[in-house]
Amino acid sequence: MDEDFNAPLNIKLLEEHGISSTDVKKLIDAGFHTIESVSYTSKKNLLNVKGLSENKLDKILEVC
Repeated sequence: MDEDFNAPLNIKLLEEHGISSTDVKKLIDAGFHTIESVSYTSKKNLLNVKGLSENKLDKILEVC
């Protein structure tokens, strides 16, 4: 059994699903380092990430 099966997923995996590296860097700079940290944060709070529009966040949340 894979020990890392339940481990948090690195946010850079979003790049493999169509999210630009620039947008991923904006999330990292805002303190988000895992996909779970993004998916469990309210959209209202995510809108505070500098440089991410509501449309971009919708796409990111869809991928998460």
